[in-house]
Formats: sequence, structure tokens, C-alpha cells
Amino acid sequence: MKPMEASKIASVNLNVTWEPFYLNSSMPEEGEDMEAHLYKKYGIQGVQMLKDPNAYLYVAGRKVGIEFTKKRNIYPTKKAHALMEYAKQEKSNDVANQMMEEMFQRYFEKGDNINSEDVLSEIATKVGIDEAAAKEAVKDDKYLYEVNEKDKLYKQQMRISGVPYFLIDRKDGQRPIGFSGAQPIDIMAEQLEEATEE
Repeated sequence: MKPMEASKIASVNLNVTWEPFYLNSSMPEEGEDMEAHLYKKYGIQGVQMLKDPNAYLYVAGRKVGIEFTKKRNIYPTKKAHALMEYAKQEKSNDVANQMMEEMFQRYFEKGDNINSEDVLSEIATKVGIDEAAAKEAVKDDKYLYEVNEKDKLYKQQMRISGVPYFLIDRKDGQRPIGFSGAQPIDIMAEQLEEATEE
């Protein structure tokens, strides 16, 4: 992950906290075929990119040991985000980070349905969360409300329009530094160094 590499360059300790952001807030519960979705959004080029093993995403993934599957659907992520909020609040940020890694692997590499309560509870138990608690969390109005409010905050007040997006809290307490994840590692390192200045 680029921020971790950048933190080593900048000699800055990093604490990663995942926040919710809906890319497809109107996605139906059953999800949508990836190829059909890409065609609707980007036309034939989107479909060609999905099928091309030398597309940037696949090449970049292979460099860090990730084999993205082409056979997956796109699913709504409200339940997954609610479970992440539960993990952060009731367990720890470390548990939430482990859970996110599991979610990424199950979705991007295996093509699993991360809107499925069964899949989410399997992921949760793998990182030490009780299965019954996980199944409750994905339906809990408290966590679903918090996720929706955070999504609105990032889009409406902070004007974030896509992910990955990084916010770095400043040591001096001023407004966080924000930037898109498409930055080179050395630029990220500079941002981290700036954030630690008093």
C-alpha cells in the first residue's frame, strides 16, 4: 500500500483508519454484473479494460501480489461499511484494518459478494469478531446511519468525488491534508512530512 511505503520514506509512523464512501449508492441489493456495469459507465473501453490482462490495474496488482479476478459483480457496500464502523468502535482500529484486508481479498481476488451477511460474518470471525455480533452490526441502524452521514460529509462538505482518497491529520491541528491515491510515493512522503511539522 502506497501510504505505508511513503511513511517509511518520510520516517513517519502511520495509523490508517478506513472511512466509508459510496461509489454506487443506488446499487441494487443483489448487485450488478461487472461487465454490464462498466459498459453502462464507460462504454466498450471499460469492458476491454476489464478483459485485458495487461490493463494497469492487473499489472499494478501483480507487482504487489494481488491477482484481481475478472469474474465478479459489483455490490452495494453499506453493510460492509457498517461492519467496519462496528469493528472500529467496539474492537480496535487494528481489527478494522485486518477486516478491510480480508474484505479486499474476498472481493477483488475471489469475487465474493461483500453484501452477503454470511460472507461478512465469515470475514468478521476470521479477525476475531463474534458471528452473531457481526450479523447484528450489518443491520444496526446506528452504524448504518453513521456510515450514511460520513459519506455525505466527505462528498458534500469536503468535496471528495472518488477513492482512494487520503486525509492526513496535521500535528499542528490545522485542516487535514487531502490528496488522491493516484499520487507517486515520493509526493505522499512529502505530504506526510508536511503534516508532522508543528
